[in-house]
Amino acid sequence: MKDLQIARISARDAKGVSDHLMNLRAIVCQKEDTYPGIDKWFDKRVVGGLSAASRVAYVGYVDGVPAAAVIVKLGLDTKLCHINVRPDLRGTGVGEILLSLVTLEAKSTASSMHVTFPESLWSAKNGFFTSFGFSDVQRAKKQYRLFDEELSSRTSFSNIWTSVLKKIPKLAEKFSLAGASMSGGVLFSIRPEFGEMIMRGSKTVEIRRRFSKAWKGQRAVFYAGEPTGALLGQADIVGVHEGSPKNIWKRFSGRIGCGLDYYNDYVRGCESVFAIELNCVSPLMEPVYSSVLSRYTSRALSPPQSYVALTDQQGWSEAVSISAMLQCLHKRIRVFENAVHHSATKPKFPSTKIAAECAPTCWYSELDLFEQGGESWGSPHNTTK
Repeated sequence: MKDLQIARISARDAKGVSDHLMNLRAIVCQKEDTYPGIDKWFDKRVVGGLSAASRVAYVGYVDGVPAAAVIVKLGLDTKLCHINVRPDLRGTGVGEILLSLVTLEAKSTASSMHVTFPESLWSAKNGFFTSFGFSDVQRAKKQYRLFDEELSSRTSFSNIWTSVLKKIPKLAEKFSLAGASMSGGVLFSIRPEFGEMIMRGSKTVEIRRRFSKAWKGQRAVFYAGEPTGALLGQADIVGVHEGSPKNIWKRFSGRIGCGLDYYNDYVRGCESVFAIELNCVSPLMEPVYSSVLSRYTSRALSPPQSYVALTDQQGWSEAVSISAMLQCLHKRIRVFENAVHHSATKPKFPSTKIAAECAPTCWYSELDLFEQGGESWGSPHNTTK
């Protein structure tokens, strides 16, 4: 797999009959032999649900060819209606990221989630479904397939969400937001005005009284303190320089983003300080507030005084990964087998990267959101109504 793109199918796609919608239909209708009339179900139920925003779908493309899809019907008891990943994509993590994304979509409304699947699929790949909490399986009331008994499973949403949270560290090692890793690195607390300057690119050097040159080559994630209280985005640490306050100011004053008086107040009493050079800034589409992240992680998130490694046990590593996933709910996603650095945008910041190449004909100004390199099983052809 060289190039995987995942597109969220929106109401606009359904109402405009976009290429993405037609590609979703083609994937679903591959199961016509075992689901007679599935085309009619798609045209009436799925398209109508997408138009009304009561259903959500994603389509995955490999080298421009539709190869994976997932559809859910949102509600108090959300239904996983369809998940279909081409057999040669098993072991790429496609199934896990698709199901994690739709689970994230359902979190605000669902108290449970259910799915139906053929007995043959359960026998072959029950490990995938049980890893998401679908372990209680029984014969489905409705039998859709001609030659394979339909089974059903339901789990509480808290159960499936706990499963997703457990998967996040593994997914974070394989996927990245706009080319910047979702795992590892360092989280900085920063004044909101300085954070915005970094996201805009007008501040490219951050000063700290204490730091380590070992962080060179790692990512830096920025949390704006009060009154903002939100994650803003991330950047690459391309250099860490230690020197006297006087020499650091002489060398980097034009890139620090503050006046000499403010700088002197900050470094007063220090024999040496650290200048942290930043590059490849990736602002989040919108700031993700700590109150929101606390609800998703079920943790009270306390920002660090200065910085903290994102391998900590305080919940920030998990929170940063979730903030990356939250950007995907209304955006297109590009996924690559090997991580390459790009930049994302946030509406109030200057655009730095728009995905244009290798795109279907109806690809609307998508942003590069996820990159991938790694392996884990993706669910095979599974269709439920």
